[in-house]
Amino acid sequence: MIHLAKTKFVAVWDADVIVPVGQIISSVDKLRSDLVFLTLPYDGRAFLTDKYFADLFKKTGDIEVFMKLFTGMTLMYGYHSTGGAFMTNKKKYLKAGGENEKFYGWGPEDAERLKRLEIMNLSVHYSAGPLFHLWHPRGKTSWYANNKIEIQNRREFIETCRRSCKKEL
Repeated sequence: MIHLAKTKFVAVWDADVIVPVGQIISSVDKLRSDLVFLTLPYDGRAFLTDKYFADLFKKTGDIEVFMKLFTGMTLMYGYHSTGGAFMTNKKKYLKAGGENEKFYGWGPEDAERLKRLEIMNLSVHYSAGPLFHLWHPRGKTSWYANNKIEIQNRREFIETCRRSCKKEL
């Protein structure tokens, strides 16, 4: 889909995550300044919402309830989440390889993306503030796939990490 975009900047955004508008503006400002290659509109903290609060947000569209209560919410992956949403310059991102399409299903593609950019010495910006993952029922594509696919996905991630090791040797 990135190839089809007709804008200078693109946002890749999971349908089940939200962030405060100010964090999006901060990320867009960083991109427009041309000081960063890619920006995440949050600081690595991705909080899980429960069904009650997800339903409340769907009714009101008001993120403030999360901002007042997030200290009592559960972090999805500790303080270092890398998925959910990012923004970048379309041309530059595609020139740097774009998305790694060797991944299938749900898995380590978000961490692999940032590792690849690190290897290429491309800057990543994190906006101050959290991201919220809205509760939803889990379908078969919301979990890890079968063992064969998961091993394949992990090998692809390891291959990217090996490139970093080879560079250092």
